[in-house]
Amino acid sequence: GRQCGGYAFQYGAVAVFFLAGVSLFAAPTFSGVLDSKLSGQWYDREDGHEDGNEDKSFTYTLEEYLNLRLQARIGEAASFYGAFNIIAAAGAGAFNLIATPGSGAFTPGLNAGENFVSAIELERLYLRFSGETAGLDVGLFRQAFGYGSVWAPTDFLNPRNPLVPDARPRAVLGLAGSWYPVDGSKFLLFTAAPRAISATPDGVLAGISGEAHTEKVSVQGLYAYELPRDAPLGTGVSYDQGIHRFGLSCKADVEAGLYADALYTVNPEDTWGTACLSATAGADYSFAPREPKPFFQALIIMAEYLYNGEKSATARNYGGVYANRHYLSGGLVYQATNYTSVTLSVLAGLEDGSVAPIVQFQQSISQGIDFSIDGQFFPFADGEFGHAAMGGCIASFGAKLKARF
Repeated sequence: GRQCGGYAFQYGAVAVFFLAGVSLFAAPTFSGVLDSKLSGQWYDREDGHEDGNEDKSFTYTLEEYLNLRLQARIGEAASFYGAFNIIAAAGAGAFNLIATPGSGAFTPGLNAGENFVSAIELERLYLRFSGETAGLDVGLFRQAFGYGSVWAPTDFLNPRNPLVPDARPRAVLGLAGSWYPVDGSKFLLFTAAPRAISATPDGVLAGISGEAHTEKVSVQGLYAYELPRDAPLGTGVSYDQGIHRFGLSCKADVEAGLYADALYTVNPEDTWGTACLSATAGADYSFAPREPKPFFQALIIMAEYLYNGEKSATARNYGGVYANRHYLSGGLVYQATNYTSVTLSVLAGLEDGSVAPIVQFQQSISQGIDFSIDGQFFPFADGEFGHAAMGGCIASFGAKLKARF
């Protein structure tokens, strides 16, 4: 009875949310993404993997994931936005899939059934006021910074994990006011609630950013200050004097696409210097056929370097998850047709020599429906991308059907 009641409450809340949108606002529009995914994981049990399946070298996970969005106008100057993530999963990795940040779903209201677990997450819920030269967002929304592709250090409110490229960036609860003084420019004042839920202002964050755009070049700078707060558990890092962050990001579309992204984090109680710097630079270039070819639309090459200072925003125990100081990412995208592509990429920790090759095949079945197959490999035992550090995982494979509506 409790379990059924929990399901009824959560799914009832979703229904009420979207019915309220239909009845309170004029002409709402719905959209979303539905993913059906089967994944498999191959383990080296000598490296250990405590998931209740220590005697099995191969496990699987089934996942059904829905991102459902609502948008509606309110008069002439405001809009309402809302979004839910709904996920059901079964198999060895079901609980980890739902409970792990960055996996695509985050966990409140976890329900366990006889053959699956499920969860619902409120992903976006905010009002947007828009004028000719100014705007205001209030609520739970995505606040993005920078132009980095793989790592993006200045996007510190939503740190990326290149091993989970399909994860929807998590929102922040806050306020952001925009001003557009001239075409191609923007100033932003923003604030965000503490990362740890608290009844005090500990950890409240506020900042300012400015950006300018021309036809070929874009530049963005930012400054943010985070009020003093308790150190995250297990880190031993002090935040008693607050945290200052200075960011600069730029991109240029010339013969190749060039971009650079850097964030300098100042903790007055800790080390200064390059240890506080997280910076990335990358490029991509597209080769197109001289004439239409039936099985060659484009060939894109990509490369990106990351310097990860040991006390920077991307460093382990300082807000990030990376332990090497130097990383390199390379990629190759072969677009056979407008509907078929193959992507080969690799992540490498240059200090410990560990690598993580990634391959993906994608086929568009019809408008709004895509099928993909992907694989991630951790061929070496040691290092940050070694299978010992990945809980014994040597490789993971997935097949996904995605529908956009």
